Amino acid sequence: MARRARPTNVIRIEIEPELGRCVETTARLRHRRLVEHILQSGNASGQEEEEVDLLRVFLETADFSRLRAQSEPLLAEGHRVVFYIVGDGEQATWEMKQL
Repeated sequence: MARRARPTNVIRIEIEPELGRCVETTARLRHRRLVEHILQSGNASGQEEEEVDLLRVFLETADFSRLRAQSEPLLAEGHRVVFYIVGDGEQATWEMKQL
């Protein structure tokens, strides 16, 4: 069985949590929807595969307790918050911005 080559492009994903749906839940839902779309369509674009890989890395490595502690007070005050996840499918970095 041939192994799929690891993506080499750096991509950026925006995750916007809401009050009642934290950053982890939002990222998991996006990951699941992408995987379901890929499975149903029978193929995936390179961009979709890279997003799945990047979201997987984010979900496996992020400290969600800390991210929730940073974002939820702002959401409770009515602010919008976006997490920008950047990486190549093997490594990911992220930052939170208040909009």
